Amino acid sequence: MRQRTAPSPPPNIFLATSRQMINFRAMADVDDRMAEQANNKKRMLDALDESHGIITRACQIAKVGRTTFYEWLDSDPEFKASYEAVNDSAIDFVESKLFEKISGIDLVTGYDKDSGDPIVYTQPPSDTAIIFYLKCRAKKRGYVERTELTGADGQPLEVKVITGMTIT
Repeated sequence: MRQRTAPSPPPNIFLATSRQMINFRAMADVDDRMAEQANNKKRMLDALDESHGIITRACQIAKVGRTTFYEWLDSDPEFKASYEAVNDSAIDFVESKLFEKISGIDLVTGYDKDSGDPIVYTQPPSDTAIIFYLKCRAKKRGYVERTELTGADGQPLEVKVITGMTIT
């Protein structure tokens, strides 16, 4: 009985294997960079949440450059959607503070040394906050400011159109 021998490998098999190893290393490097970038994006979103959407402060907290942040915003739709969700959360927070101003609040500023009773400061409703809210959210009901332009003593405005050097 004749023994079979394995065919000899082609002469360039070691070259191909080396290239594959280089490709695997390059792929691993890419995976590492992608994982690091995903981690940086998460840190940035957490920092945005902490800073109530203030980009400069969030970049400082996350140690991410503003240019990088804006590149992510332009190139990554998922990151942009997450940023918009954080931004909406910040707006909700500010709106809640506006409603506190509108309704007035009681603030505990400390406790009486003798009785232990809370020292309460009542902050009355803010006319400015009420007006601001109505101007922004109740325009349909007429809460808008209009400016009417008139000439001297209520007369119509005189408009002169200048074309080139000729006044018509």
